[in-house]
Amino acid sequence: MEPYAYAKKTRVNLLGALLSLALGLLMMTLGMTYAVGVQVTDLESFQAAADTALVQTGILSQEHAERFAQETIGYLTGRRVIWLSQIAVGSHSVAVSDAFAGHMAQVRVWVMKVPYLIPLMITAFVVLIFLTLLGASALRSRMFSARGYLLGAAIPLVLAVLCFLWASIDFSGFWKVLHSLLIPGGIFASDEPVMQLFPLTLFQSYLEPVALTFLYMLGIVLLVPVILSLLDRTVRRRRLVRQRMNQQPMEYR
Repeated sequence: MEPYAYAKKTRVNLLGALLSLALGLLMMTLGMTYAVGVQVTDLESFQAAADTALVQTGILSQEHAERFAQETIGYLTGRRVIWLSQIAVGSHSVAVSDAFAGHMAQVRVWVMKVPYLIPLMITAFVVLIFLTLLGASALRSRMFSARGYLLGAAIPLVLAVLCFLWASIDFSGFWKVLHSLLIPGGIFASDEPVMQLFPLTLFQSYLEPVALTFLYMLGIVLLVPVILSLLDRTVRRRRLVRQRMNQQPMEYR
């Protein structure tokens, strides 16, 4: 029997099925984290959102909006130590209260986790791939399951789609719940004058770019099982060829 055909018919090892599930779950979560993280830390994206929500509505001038975007993204990404203490809204200056400064500090904590989370997830993904291919080389059974991978990827994907639909239908409700989960006790809707600079439309404008970036990442997520299936078969085929060569008498080698 041809080694390749034999390798193709082998069943998926339970450990391989679990690794495949973890790979899919991790890869989809990585795609979602990257799609959100790359947008919320991008100065041009925030500037475009500010132009639509603040400049076009007359809340900020173009000059003040540019400074506001630079200071905000610089602070949230750690390039600036403190955020603005006063902001010009319309024709007058508004002082930033201690409560709102604390709110921004909490947001900063979440944003600054992104540069660490993405490399950490990539490292975990590489380790899982290594274990999968190592198992395929050492064991007779298959170590990668495309079905297990897709099942793992489907779990965060379904959650992401539900959240996106919710945000599209009722962004105010979605944003309020998100705030209560990530920033307990933070400022969502109040009489704080600074809140004029953070209308819901500012954040709602992120839905489209985040969705587009995620679609690009989804293409990579779906390409991974194709590549891993080929690698898994190749590794197992070579192992079986070596095994048969070792079993042959010396005069036939």
